Amino acid sequence: MYDEACSVIEEDGKEQMAFDLYRAAAALYIKMEKYLDAAALFLRLGLAADKCNAINSQCKAYLSAIIIYLYAHDFQQAQECYNDCSEVQAFLNSDQNRCATKLLSAYEEGDAEEIKHIAQSSAFNHLDHVAKSQVGEKIMVKVVFISISMLLLSRSFVHQSLVLA
Repeated sequence: MYDEACSVIEEDGKEQMAFDLYRAAAALYIKMEKYLDAAALFLRLGLAADKCNAINSQCKAYLSAIIIYLYAHDFQQAQECYNDCSEVQAFLNSDQNRCATKLLSAYEEGDAEEIKHIAQSSAFNHLDHVAKSQVGEKIMVKVVFISISMLLLSRSFVHQSLVLA
């Protein structure tokens, strides 16, 4: 129902009026654990914000989508989303972009301390309440856990390789 309401408002060219609907729909998808749908809604919010020249909302929406993809264990999709969003000049020059860059790098490297640091950054703390409250706290715990696990696995693999050599 939220999707339909957003589509109707988009068709009328009144995207700014749909911002709260996008957030409400994303919150619902997150509660239902439909993370890919939630991320897609944040991307739609980003496009709508672009049409309204609401740069801050646009950048927050893009960062929220990237975080949700990571929460869903889809690093590749998070990276693709980041690459696509980075083609938008407003996002490219934003604090949210710098936060996303650091988060993706830390996630890939399994750097739990850096992820904790990022979770305390102003870019993360100023995300829309939906992404932050519904997923934000959970994702950082989950991302830290996954990163630590990845780090331990990679160290174990290197240790086994050295023993076998």
